[in-house]
Amino acid sequence: MNQIITQHGWGFDSRIWFNFRTQFNKKEWLWLNNDRGYFQKNSKSFKWQKESCKRDIKMAICHSLGTHLIERKTLLKATHIILINSFYNFLPVSQQRRKFTIKALNRMRNKLKNDEYKSMLEEFIKRSYLPRSCKSKITGSTDFDLKSINRSILMEDFDKLFITNKPKKLFSDRVNLLIIKSGKDMILDKESSNNYIKMLMDTKLGSINIIELENEGHLIDEINLFDIVHSWLKE
Repeated sequence: MNQIITQHGWGFDSRIWFNFRTQFNKKEWLWLNNDRGYFQKNSKSFKWQKESCKRDIKMAICHSLGTHLIERKTLLKATHIILINSFYNFLPVSQQRRKFTIKALNRMRNKLKNDEYKSMLEEFIKRSYLPRSCKSKITGSTDFDLKSINRSILMEDFDKLFITNKPKKLFSDRVNLLIIKSGKDMILDKESSNNYIKMLMDTKLGSINIIELENEGHLIDEINLFDIVHSWLKE
């Protein structure tokens, strides 16, 4: 049985996978969504189900900060991994870009601590959808109930953006890796994205494929992910 475990990034929840889950369920893939619990009481973290055949695929799909939110055991046991607008260190290396990013993060953090957190989250979601039409809700769901936000978890995960991590083993040496990056990402600095890709390219992995979506932003939910994955698996 082919199976997928997803991990959303900061400021969103598992509803970002609504369209994609439908695509794969129709092809009899088992799709399991981790959730940090930003907009609900309980978080969810799934483990790989026992497979019936050694050739079955165990695919992890991570968006943005999701690589740092998902359990390492899940990544290490995955046979295939898809990274969507992901990063290892969110802060750029170059001093000028780093100062600009830290300043922006501090503004967001201050708003997260006071009564401006609702408007800050709404703006973050809108910028994540750019350059497509802005919207403050996730496809397949109602608007976020901002009154039920768990700010303590949001703050805990947000602070991970300031941390500069030293490279360490994240994936199996035999993993098949697909990197999807957006050409018009308004959230993730291109330098941070490219540095992560370079780090992965320098690591001995099974295989690495890179796809750039020229007209997509930080959050993608209207592409045909199944067709992309299907083509990738046939290579």
